[in-house]
Amino acid sequence: MTLSYSTTGSPPPADSLAPLGAFLDSERAALAAGLAAAPPLAALPAEAAAALADRVVGSLLATLGDMGATARWVAELLLQPELAGLDERAAHDVFVALRRVILDASLRAVMAGVPDAQEGIHTLMAQVNITHMAVIDFFQRASETDLRLFRELVEHSPDAVVLARLDGTILHANAAFRQRTTFGDGAQGITLGDLGVNDPAVQREIQESLEASGSWQGLIPYTRPDGSEAIDHNIIFSIRDAEGRPQALAIIARDVSDQVRREAELRAVNARMEQSLATSPLATIEWDRSGTIRRWNPAAERIFGWSAAEAIGRNIFTLLVPDMELDQVQAMADAVLRGEASNSSRNLNRRKDGQLITCQWYTAVLRDERGNVVGALSQTEDVSDDLRAEEALRASQEELIQAQQAALRELSTPLIPLAEGVVAMPLVGSIDSARAQLVIESLLEGVSQNHARTAILDITGVPVVDTQVANALIRAAQAVKLLGAQVVLTGIRPEVAQTLVGLGVDLTGIVTRGSFQAGISFAFGTRG
Repeated sequence: MTLSYSTTGSPPPADSLAPLGAFLDSERAALAAGLAAAPPLAALPAEAAAALADRVVGSLLATLGDMGATARWVAELLLQPELAGLDERAAHDVFVALRRVILDASLRAVMAGVPDAQEGIHTLMAQVNITHMAVIDFFQRASETDLRLFRELVEHSPDAVVLARLDGTILHANAAFRQRTTFGDGAQGITLGDLGVNDPAVQREIQESLEASGSWQGLIPYTRPDGSEAIDHNIIFSIRDAEGRPQALAIIARDVSDQVRREAELRAVNARMEQSLATSPLATIEWDRSGTIRRWNPAAERIFGWSAAEAIGRNIFTLLVPDMELDQVQAMADAVLRGEASNSSRNLNRRKDGQLITCQWYTAVLRDERGNVVGALSQTEDVSDDLRAEEALRASQEELIQAQQAALRELSTPLIPLAEGVVAMPLVGSIDSARAQLVIESLLEGVSQNHARTAILDITGVPVVDTQVANALIRAAQAVKLLGAQVVLTGIRPEVAQTLVGLGVDLTGIVTRGSFQAGISFAFGTRG
C-alpha cells in the first residue's frame, strides 16, 4: 500500500489553539507539579523547583503557537541562575520532562473532546521540534541523548510503535511490533500494505482522515507468528516539521483481540437472549427497583393485551394486579427484590380489557456486576383454561367415584325381594367395618321399603367370620328386630359355627339355618 500525504500548508492559526490553550491553562498547576517532580528540578529546594516549574509552564502557555518565541524562552530557560552548571544530560532531562507533561495533558484534552485538540497537538509537536533545535544549539550533543531516550521509550512500550515514510514504508518498528508479527527484525523496509491494510476502502478512509485531521484510528486484523489471527486497534497520525508540514507517519497499535472476541460473544449472547424472549410462549417482563417495566415481550402483549409501547414505563403491580393500594405497590416490589416473596406464585391478574385471569409467575432477581439488586425478571403464563379444565375433570371424577361407590354398595350389599314380606341379602367376600355398616344400612332400608317381616342374611360366601363380622350380624339382627322383622341367618358352615361358639356370640333372637334354601323354606313357612 502507498500512503501519500500533501506536505503543503502552514501551521494552524493561533486562534484555533485557544480551546487547547484554555484546557492546558486549567491544568497549569498539575503541569507545574509534574515538571517540578522530575529531575533535575527535583534536586532543587521544593519552593525553588515549584517556582521555576511554574515559570517554565507559564512561558510555554504564553507562547503557544508562536514558534519564534518558543525558541527564545527555551534559551532563556537554560540560562536561569537556578539551572547554572547543568550538564547536557540534566538540561535534556528538563526538556524531556516538560515534553512529557505537556504531551500527556494534550492527549487528555483529545480524550476529553476539546475542540481542535488534535490540530493543537500538531502545533505543540512543531514547538517541541523547535525546542529540540534550541536545545541542540545550546548543547551540541543533546540531540543524540534525546534520540536515545526516545528510542528507549519506544522500545520498551507494550504497544507496537512504528515510524513510516509518508508513502507507508516502515523506517523503524519497536520490539513489541517485531515480536507480535511474522516480520520480526525484517520489518524495516516493508510497507503498511504488507500488514494487511489491502482493502481499498480502508486505504481511502485512512488517506482522507490523515488529510483532513492528520490522524486515523480503527481496527486492523493481522497474523501472529504462530499463524493465529489477531486484531489491532491502530492510531495513525502524521509527524510535522517546524512549519507544520507532514514529514512522516507514526503508528501505535494495541492488540485488542480478546476484547473484540468478548464483545462479539456478548453481542451473540444478547442476540440469542433477545430471540429467546421474542419467541418464548411465556410473558417475559423486566422491571426495575421501583417496579417500572423496562421490557415487555410479544407473549406479554398476547396474554395481557397491552402493547410494549403501552406497558413499558408503567408500574407492573398497578398495571396487572387488581385492587392493589398505592402504598402497597413499592412494599410489594421491595419484598420481591429482597427475596422475601416467593419466586413462584399463582396470582389473579387483570388484562387490558378488564378480564381477570389466573397466571403462574416465576421471578428472578437481577443484579449488576457489583452484586447490587437492580430489578427483576418475571415470566408468567395464563393458566385460567388449565384451572377450568382441572376443575371440570375433578367434578367429573367425583361424580364417577360417587357412581362407583353406589354400584359397589349395591354389589357388596345386594338386597333381593323374594316374596311379599320376605327379602334376602346374600353376602360374598370379606367384611370390614365400613362394609358392615353398609350391610346394616342396606338391610334396614330394604326391610322398610319392602315392609318385610322376614330378612334372610346369607353368609355362605363370607370366608372368615371373626368378632367383627359376628358383631355386625348381631347389630343387623337387632336393628331389623326394632323394625318388627325377623332375621334368618343362613350359610353357617361347621367351622363358622365353631368360631361363633368360640367367640361366645349370643345369637338369641336370631333364627339360624344351615343353607340359603333352608332359610327360604323357613321364611315361606312362617309366611304361610
